[in-house]
Amino acid sequence: MLAALVGTSAGVIYMVLFGWKDWRICLMLISLFAVPIWALVLLPMHVLLPRSSRFWHPAASTGVGGVLAVVLLTIFVSEDLLWLFLPIGILVGVITGLAGSAVARLYAIRSV
Repeated sequence: MLAALVGTSAGVIYMVLFGWKDWRICLMLISLFAVPIWALVLLPMHVLLPRSSRFWHPAASTGVGGVLAVVLLTIFVSEDLLWLFLPIGILVGVITGLAGSAVARLYAIRSV
């Protein structure tokens, strides 16, 4: 859950810094994608994969986060708005993947 929170926070900060007026709308828009990604991808991966897996390497999980963001945005966002939300989605996906990797590696270190 920490990874989704960190990714969502980064997206909200990005949107507010680039001119969005209401941070609550930004939070709602990002949460519509970040929470399902956390529930359907990161949580099962965290439970099923060992912490020594290559998936938890920062480059791998960051790449997967960015690719999932692009795939979800192309499926659910209209073509007119895709270019507006694509950088935000990639940022959120990458930071969520990076934070997920850091959390998994932190638990791997503590469990040894």
